[in-house]
Amino acid sequence: MKKPAILSKTTAIVLAILLSLVVTIGAVWAYIANGPADEATSATDENTDNATDHDSASPDHADRRDDGVVDDVETDDSTIALDLGDLVEVEGFYFSEGFDKTQTGAVNAAIHRVQDLYGGLDPEVVRIAAERYTTPDSPFGVDDLVKRMHTDRADIGLEPGDSSAGYAFAMNARMYQIQSVSDDEVDVLLLVNMSLSDAAGFRQSPVNVMHMPMVWTDEGWKVRAVWDQDDYADLIKQPDTFEAWQAGWRPIESYSYGRD
Repeated sequence: MKKPAILSKTTAIVLAILLSLVVTIGAVWAYIANGPADEATSATDENTDNATDHDSASPDHADRRDDGVVDDVETDDSTIALDLGDLVEVEGFYFSEGFDKTQTGAVNAAIHRVQDLYGGLDPEVVRIAAERYTTPDSPFGVDDLVKRMHTDRADIGLEPGDSSAGYAFAMNARMYQIQSVSDDEVDVLLLVNMSLSDAAGFRQSPVNVMHMPMVWTDEGWKVRAVWDQDDYADLIKQPDTFEAWQAGWRPIESYSYGRD
């Protein structure tokens, strides 16, 4: 019985080389056939990711920060119109609420809150407004706000318990600027003056800056009440002037708003 023929060493080496060439050629053809498609798919995926990133940076998406405050103040020269909001009666007094979660909504809320908290002569109004519209972490708390109201009354000759009938006291927000915006906060500054009408006539106080950090809550806009006006002394400008504009102030349409 003959033994099977055994391949010579040289022949085995040649066959191994040929087999290697076949595998290599097959891999090359596979790349040629499938590589461009894979690259196209990869490029498409990358483009899709880039498009998603672009979309998130486009105005339609950048305006809203993960359901945060909507940036509806489109230009640096944007005039904000005073919105009366929804009038709500609380303990016999009326307050404006219902402002949208937008920069304009925050500024409008700030305009009303500066009047409610600092611009009247009734300590009870201030107490209600402070309890309803200030954040619990406010450095300038309810008692501080009510105390300040008594100081304002004393300044014009009203003793505790005196009626403010015959007096009209108002905090007029003349211009505004937005310092910063985050998902649930808009840091608002208001350029204001106070006006008083009484038997002696009408007079206005010098212009001042009111800092109104507005915070969005489940109940709408609230203010983190602070008393740091001195920090903004360099921003005190005459309203509606080029100097005020250069300092970053922007107009409020129909700014005059007060409570007797």
